[in-house]
Amino acid sequence: GVVDEQLVEVVDVHATDSDDAIVVRAIEFTAWAKRNVRLIIVGAVVLTVIVGGLIYWRIYRTDRRERAAAEFVQLQQTAQSENLQLAERDIEQYVRRFDGTVYADEARIALAQLHLQQDSAAKAVEVLSGAAGRVADSPMGPQAALLLAAAQQAAGDTDAAIATYLAVADEAELSFRIIAALAAPAQLPAAT
Repeated sequence: GVVDEQLVEVVDVHATDSDDAIVVRAIEFTAWAKRNVRLIIVGAVVLTVIVGGLIYWRIYRTDRRERAAAEFVQLQQTAQSENLQLAERDIEQYVRRFDGTVYADEARIALAQLHLQQDSAAKAVEVLSGAAGRVADSPMGPQAALLLAAAQQAAGDTDAAIATYLAVADEAELSFRIIAALAAPAQLPAAT
């Protein structure tokens, strides 16, 4: 009995000490909060602005991507029309408006193909400049770089075409792109 009573007293004292520690901490925090009310308000405002900004940015990106997709369908119809000048102008405007989206990359490819159809390889090279450096960054990167190499070849810049093909072979993830990039330079000497 005596040992059990002492054990109960020790447990009660420990529980009371634990409850007291929580109360003391709460009182200390309340005092700190009263002294630093401005800091707490500024921190809450900054946190709210950051969270609100992130939510807005995410909604904006989603909305922009959806608009780009919707307008891309219309753009494809214009590109298939007989009016090549109108198609070229509309594609250029689209690329400027939606630059940074996958759809803008697709539009660049369409514009470069349009230039190649009009025997304007130099313009196609200009539209796709930098595509070799973005092979791994965009789903359309390897396709754009392969078209860039073909445009460089059509413009008579065989060395640049070979360098672009090899860049695609180094950076592309899909084996058929790698095979296409390695096969093309092998055919260049026979074509020239």
